[in-house]
Amino acid sequence: MVQPIGEEGKELTQFLGTLVKMPSHVGINFDDWRDVAHTTKETLWSIVKEKFKFLPAETPDVKKWVIANMGSKWKSWKNTLRSKNYDPALTIDEMVQNEKDMRVNKSQFTELVKTWMNPEFQAMSELKKGSRSKNQEPHTTGSKSFARLAEEEAIKNNGVLPTRGKLFIKSRTRKDDTIVNSTATRVVEALHHVMNEAVDTQDSEDTTDWRNDDLAKVKGPEKRGRIRCVGFTIVKDKQTSSSQQSQIPIQDPQVPILQAQVSSLSRKVDILLGAFKHNMTSGQFSAILNSLSNEVVNGPTPTNEPSSTGSHHT
Repeated sequence: MVQPIGEEGKELTQFLGTLVKMPSHVGINFDDWRDVAHTTKETLWSIVKEKFKFLPAETPDVKKWVIANMGSKWKSWKNTLRSKNYDPALTIDEMVQNEKDMRVNKSQFTELVKTWMNPEFQAMSELKKGSRSKNQEPHTTGSKSFARLAEEEAIKNNGVLPTRGKLFIKSRTRKDDTIVNSTATRVVEALHHVMNEAVDTQDSEDTTDWRNDDLAKVKGPEKRGRIRCVGFTIVKDKQTSSSQQSQIPIQDPQVPILQAQVSSLSRKVDILLGAFKHNMTSGQFSAILNSLSNEVVNGPTPTNEPSSTGSHHT
């Protein structure tokens, strides 16, 4: 799964949205993101790389995610312009004159408005509107991605990543703890039932097994190319899922777990050392500290194998 997380991830996604709204970089007069020239997308990617550094590594999937996310934001920008300006009672020229946003190129916008007036476009728009109306379980997370939401929940829960079912519940719950609507409430109740059964049988949930996790048991299998409550990601197949630079961590499901485990172990060590210090002589306590230091530097001695003073290979 390739998605940015943390405040740096938020900064990245905001930057991508700003970038695709600049008419000098990409026009709004294309019908589809796939129609935008490959060279244009490569230029946009180069601009992103000048500002951001991706950790742990810049991979082809990272590039694919960034370009696809820009496409999604470019499409949203065009939809925003249509929601604000489209009026069948007005002429093309009148709609163009009404648009005052300095980010909108008049020539490009004229071509876009002409597209809105096309009967084929209007028929397709009505079809998509009907599909959107079937979304009966809207989330309450706004612009926050599911990757960032999962990271926040893992930090609260000692590094344990939430299941998709828990993310569904969290993302459909308002600030006053009510569920968004009755349809989502029924799903939440079913999820609680599945989760309680898992507790009773002591089954541990694999948060990456999207074919058989709690949400799959309630909502059924995923459609190809989409994974609910995971967010915008690169799905490889239908069964798996010189200027100042900002460092963008790319989500690895193990990262928040390991971070929380290290923090928890550190607190426990502090407590134990405090107890030892209180009940031991200074010499005994120093010996324990020296032993722990050697263990950290040299690593544990393998069982049934002699220790070695040779060089350590990295």
